[in-house]
Amino acid sequence: MRHLLLAVVTVALCVPALAADPTSEQLDKAFKDLPAFKIGANAECVTTIHSAVIQSAKDAARRADLEKRLIAVLKADATDDAKAVACRQLFILGTEASVPALAALLDNPRLSHMARYAMEKVPGEAATQALRAALAAAKDDKFRIGLVHTLGRRGDVKSVPVFCELAKSTQPELAGVALAALARLGGEQAEQAVLAAYPSAGPKLKSAAADACLTVAQRRLASGKTDQARGVYETLYAASSPLAVRIAALQGMLAVSGESGAAILVKAMTDADPRMQGGGLAALRSSPSIPSAALAAELGKLPPAIQPQVVLALADRGQADALPIVLNALKSDNEAVRQAAIEALGSVGDAKCVQTLAEIAASKDKTADAARSSLNRMSAKGCTEAMIDLLKVAKPPVQVELIAALSARNAGEASPALLETASGGDEAVRRASFSALKRLAGPEQAPALVGFLLKGLGDSEAGEAEAAALAAIRRTSDESAQCKPLVAAWPRAATPAAKRSLLRLMTKTGGKEALAIVKTACDDGDKDVKDAAVRALIDWPDAQPIQDVLTLAQCAPDETHKVLALRGFVRMIGISDADDKQMIELYAKAMALAQRADEKKLVLAALPDLPIDEAKAMARECEKDPALATAAKVAVEKIEKAMKQPSRCTASTPDNVQNAVDGNPATRWSTNAAMQGGEWFMLDLGRPRPIKKIVLDAKGSGGDYPRGYEVYVSNRRGDMGPPVVKGEGKGAVTEITVPVRTGRFVKIVQTGRTDGLFWSIHELTVE
Repeated sequence: MRHLLLAVVTVALCVPALAADPTSEQLDKAFKDLPAFKIGANAECVTTIHSAVIQSAKDAARRADLEKRLIAVLKADATDDAKAVACRQLFILGTEASVPALAALLDNPRLSHMARYAMEKVPGEAATQALRAALAAAKDDKFRIGLVHTLGRRGDVKSVPVFCELAKSTQPELAGVALAALARLGGEQAEQAVLAAYPSAGPKLKSAAADACLTVAQRRLASGKTDQARGVYETLYAASSPLAVRIAALQGMLAVSGESGAAILVKAMTDADPRMQGGGLAALRSSPSIPSAALAAELGKLPPAIQPQVVLALADRGQADALPIVLNALKSDNEAVRQAAIEALGSVGDAKCVQTLAEIAASKDKTADAARSSLNRMSAKGCTEAMIDLLKVAKPPVQVELIAALSARNAGEASPALLETASGGDEAVRRASFSALKRLAGPEQAPALVGFLLKGLGDSEAGEAEAAALAAIRRTSDESAQCKPLVAAWPRAATPAAKRSLLRLMTKTGGKEALAIVKTACDDGDKDVKDAAVRALIDWPDAQPIQDVLTLAQCAPDETHKVLALRGFVRMIGISDADDKQMIELYAKAMALAQRADEKKLVLAALPDLPIDEAKAMARECEKDPALATAAKVAVEKIEKAMKQPSRCTASTPDNVQNAVDGNPATRWSTNAAMQGGEWFMLDLGRPRPIKKIVLDAKGSGGDYPRGYEVYVSNRRGDMGPPVVKGEGKGAVTEITVPVRTGRFVKIVQTGRTDGLFWSIHELTVE
C-alpha cells in the first residue's frame, strides 16, 4: 500500500488553503506557471487552480474547460510534481475525456499512483477498461498491486477471474491485495477463491487471507446466511489458526452462536494467553447478543483478576440487564471487584443507586473517589431528581457529596434546592452550596444570593457567597441591568460587612445607579465602608467616575487612597472617550499629581497609547529628571515607532492578518478552522479615533461571515472593557453600527458556531 500512501502525501503537499475564486487572468497565469512547479516552491499556481476547480462545481462548461487544460498539463513537458497536481484536480472533476491522458501514466514509476488515484473516481466504463488493459500488460508486481487495488475499489466484477489467478501468486503482497479485492467484490467465484486460499496461506499471507475471509463472513451474516457465516468463523477460530486471527474471529463466533456464545466467551476470557483474555473482554463489550444473565452464573467462577474487568466490560455495554450483576458484585469481599462495581454504576446505575453511591462517596473508604465519579456520570432517567430529593434529607457529609455531584453534572434545576442548603446550619454544606451555585445559579437566583450577603457571614464564607452572587448576576443578558439586585439590596444592608460586600460587587457590575450609591458611600461614617467605597470608585469598570477619581487623587485625606486614585485615574484615561487633546491634558494633570518616581513612570508607561507629538514632548521633558530618564526614553521610542507605523493587526490566528486591511479583496485573513466561538481580530489604529461603523467583507469566501460578534473599543490594548455592541452576521458583508466611541484599539470577537466554515475577512474597514 506504499503507493497509496505516497498519493496521500502528495495530495496533502499540493493542496494549500482555499483562496477566493480567481480571475481569468490569474487562472491563465497559474496554468502557464504550473508545468514548472516543484513541491517546496511557490505554490500560488496550485492554490489558484484548486480554487477554480472548487468554484466550478455547478458550472459544467467551466469544468470542461478546466479538465481540458489539466489534460494538456499531463501531455506537456511538465514536472512530475505538476502532473501530480493535475491528477489531484482530475480526481475532482475528471470525466472519460481524461482517461487516455491518465492511462498513459499507469506504467510510469513516479506517477502511476497519482494516475490511479484520479481514475478511481472517473465515471464510466472507459476508465475501468483502461485499468484492466494496464493490468494485463503490467510486467512489474508493484504496478499490478496498485491496479488490482484500484479496480477492486471501482467494483469491477469482470476482473474477478484475473484476481483469482493473482491470488495464487507466490508474491504475498500481490496475493493479499487480490484477496482483499475479491472479498470486497463478493459473488460465488470470488468468495470461494478467498476461502480456498486461507488454509494453505503462508505466514506472510495469513493475515491478509484472514481479513478477506472475515469480510466474506460479515457479508454472509449481514445477508442472513448465518450457517454459511458460521462455517467461515469456525475455520478462523480453530485452535490451529494464529492467535491474532482467532481474536479477530471471536466477535463473529459470538454473533452466530446464540446462547452458547457465553461459554465461548468465558473460555476466551480465561485463556492462558493474556492477549486472548483481552480479546474476550473486548468482544464482551461489543457483543449485545450475549445476555448479561448468561454470564451471571459464570462471574464467580472466573479468576479474581478477571472478575473486575468483566464487570466493567458488562457496564460498558450500557444494557440495563447488567445492573443486577453489578449490584451483586458490590457485595463482593474482593476490593477490586467492589471498586469495579462502583465504577460500573456510573454507566448502568439507576436512580435507586444514588443513595448507595452518595454514602460511599461520603465515607473514608478507598472507593470514595470511584463513587464520586459514578455520581457525576450517571445518565439514567431520574438520577438528578433523586439527588435533589435526597439532598433535602441526607446527613451533612452526604449532602456535600450530592452538592458536588450536582455541580459536576451542571444541574441548573438544583439551584432552588441549593439555596435551601446554603441557609442550613452546617458550614461545610453552606460553602459547598455557594461553590455549586457559582456554577449553576442563573439571574433568577441572583436576588436570593445577594440576600445572603446581608446576613453577616464570616469573611471566607462571605467571599464564596459574593462569588456565587456575581456569577449569577453576570448571567443576566442585559448588562445594564446587572447592578439591579445590588441596588435593590442596598437599603437593607444594615451592617458594615454587608455594605462592603455589596460595594465590592458593584465595582464588578458597573451601572449608573450603583455608581451613585458608591459615590454616596465614600462619605460613610464607618471607615471600613468608606474604604470599600473609595476602592470601588477607583476600580470602576468604565471611565464614568474619572473626575471623581481625579478629585480623590488631588485631595483625598487618606494617603493610600490618593496613591490608588492616581493609578485609577491613569487607567481611566486610557479607557475614556476623550479625544487626543483631552487625553493629553488629563495625562498632564496625572503627571502634575505624581509625587514619586514610580507614579510618574506609571504615566510614562501609558503615553505610548497616545502616539502624538504632545505625548512625545511630555516624555521628552521627563528625560531631564535622572530618576525618570530611562523610562522616559523608552516611552519616546515607543511613541515615535507607533507614529510611523500603519494600522496594525493581531488575531487569534496570526497568519496573514494584514490581508484584512491591504485594500485587496482577493486576499483574506482566515481562522483556518471552523467557527467555534472565541476567535478574535484586533486592529490598532495607531491613535485614538472616533469609531462609528465597522464593515467586515467576506464576499470572496461565501459563508465565512461571523455567526455572532462582540465589538470592543478602547484606548488601551490590555483593558478593552465591556463590549460596545453585540450582534449576528447575516451574510457575506457584515455592517456593524457602533455607538460613537473614541478609541485606538478595535477588537471583534466571533461568538457563534458552525460546522465546516471558517471565519474570514477579505476587507475590514472602520469609519
